[in-house]
Amino acid sequence: MKKRICFAAVVCLLVCLFGILPVSAANSGTVKASADKSSVTIGSTVTVTLAYSDKNNGIGSLDAQFTYNASAFQYVSCSGANGTGGAGVVNISYYSNANTASKSATIKLTFKAIAAGAGKFSLATEGMWNDDDVLLGMPAATLSVSAINPTKSGNANLASLKPSSGTLVPKFSANTTNYTITVPYTTTSLSLSATTADKGAKTSVSGKNTLSVGKNTQVITVTAANGTTKKYTVVITRSANQSTANKDNSHGTENTTTTTTPAENPLEVEVGGVLMTLSDTQPDVTLPAGFAWGTVEVNQVQVAAAKNEKIGMTLLHLTNAADKTAGLYIYNETTKQFTPFRSLTTAGSLYVLLDMPAGQTAPAGTVSGKLEQPDGTIAAFTYEDTAWEDFYIVYAISPEGNTGLYVYDKKENTLQRHREISLPALNEQPEPTTPSNKFVTFVTTHRTTILLCAAAGAALAFLVGAIVLLIVLTRKPSTKCKH
Repeated sequence: MKKRICFAAVVCLLVCLFGILPVSAANSGTVKASADKSSVTIGSTVTVTLAYSDKNNGIGSLDAQFTYNASAFQYVSCSGANGTGGAGVVNISYYSNANTASKSATIKLTFKAIAAGAGKFSLATEGMWNDDDVLLGMPAATLSVSAINPTKSGNANLASLKPSSGTLVPKFSANTTNYTITVPYTTTSLSLSATTADKGAKTSVSGKNTLSVGKNTQVITVTAANGTTKKYTVVITRSANQSTANKDNSHGTENTTTTTTPAENPLEVEVGGVLMTLSDTQPDVTLPAGFAWGTVEVNQVQVAAAKNEKIGMTLLHLTNAADKTAGLYIYNETTKQFTPFRSLTTAGSLYVLLDMPAGQTAPAGTVSGKLEQPDGTIAAFTYEDTAWEDFYIVYAISPEGNTGLYVYDKKENTLQRHREISLPALNEQPEPTTPSNKFVTFVTTHRTTILLCAAAGAALAFLVGAIVLLIVLTRKPSTKCKH
């Protein structure tokens, strides 16, 4: 009987516990993103509308991040929610003020076109909840808007397109945008070399240089000087490895065909004990200021590389093989090592954050600490005085290529070179230089006492002189006569 009572009590406790825990609403929340223009001229604005909805629940609150191409667009304003940020990311926070939350929420973001280029907008909702804090989902959306400069050329044609192996079919023509190439099994990598008809146009390539057996697709996107885009698509077919042994059937043998594929992937690298995959062609990411796409050889394969010749830095795009997260990494072509790319942009200038050198001593008044940034955590020195809690000393490369310690003001988002200056404490008088002569040393050491004694002696002498003078003046002359 006691066992039954205990069991019932446990069941009731579990029911009550689960009753108070928030329950997910099976990702019922959705979002649609749209723009009022597909292209916009420089100086004009475009408004992006984010329409959140849920069929069964009211939307009590949501948090989201909206990313955009900061080199082509500038964030202006947000309506329908609280929007903060800039420089490529807008943080959105929405709270319903109604007694009963509505099943829809509309948020509008306005951007201004500041330079020609593609504007890929991306929305990632960190959480969407009802009034009871039940998660409704984390919907995402993307859309593209081009920024066009009407005063510049709209020529987005290619002047030439050449593969490193094989032959284009049909023969290249600026007006033909679809091609095929067939290569043998022994061709494991193929790159496309494209030249624009207009010098002001730029090209980007998507798709892998490394070929799998079968069909592989690479797309060359040409962006004209005014922002107009045009795409050329090339489908590369890599033949299977077929080794056929033909023998006379009269001997009871049959024709045999075997197909094999490469055993190793030259694009796989290990970074800090984590297996990652290199992007061998240009990924769809916005490059930091001062970097331009090129190529570099890694494991005997040409891969896309973002290079900054001024500071001598190369960036490669890596994808985590386990969780599929991706990002830019600094690649040292000498040591073949990778380091996460972390940066700070202040007043339009890009500073690259580096790991603190081994053996670097903490400047006076600081201790070893960390600086938390959106793209990762970096080692830094923090001040012991809490009045300086917003300041960090980091190791970085400036836009001019200077490497060293910099003081970062997180509150004002500014950087300046670190100089360790020793200043005297307030009200602290500098110590006098000690003379070498013993007499002078004595006089200097007892200067105050000597001056007081001299002053007292002078006062005493003045007093005695005054008394003597008074006596002389008050003395009567003699009245005796001489006989």
